[in-house]
Amino acid sequence: PAKKSQALMGFSNRVNNEQDIKDMLNKWNLGFSTNLAKINGRLLDPEAILGSGGCKGTYNTSNADWTKFVTRNWKCLSSVSLKKFMVIVPEKFAEETGKFATALVGAGKGIGMEIKAPKMMELRTDKAGDYMDALSKANEKNPEMIMIIIPNNKSVELYSIIKKNL
Repeated sequence: PAKKSQALMGFSNRVNNEQDIKDMLNKWNLGFSTNLAKINGRLLDPEAILGSGGCKGTYNTSNADWTKFVTRNWKCLSSVSLKKFMVIVPEKFAEETGKFATALVGAGKGIGMEIKAPKMMELRTDKAGDYMDALSKANEKNPEMIMIIIPNNKSVELYSIIKKNL
């Protein structure tokens, strides 16, 4: 709040001291105060986050971080299973993607969600045609979710092609 207050006061000073800005605001009968408005506020008690089996937790009000209690014996109130999960990935990213998928399965267990290990479909290249062939084969298996790994954020065209075919 102190830095924000300083920034707002700097803005106010600039508005109040620049003649062009003052003239423009005067035409509309507007102006900026030289002080910030003081408003009384209150701090609300943290809301309880409910889980299954009577699990209940809250967060630290200083940083609103609720991850600590969720990662310790806390289960979702309700969740669905993810049993038919597929990943389409260029083979050069398969190892890292496999580690991520393993972490995802573990995270699901931690919150009471069953996530089966995905079927990995490795692509020889990252060309659009290879993605389309893999996507077509994956859709034939009727998965509940398909994760598609695109190698970089410059592949806008590839992303667009994939999106059109989903």
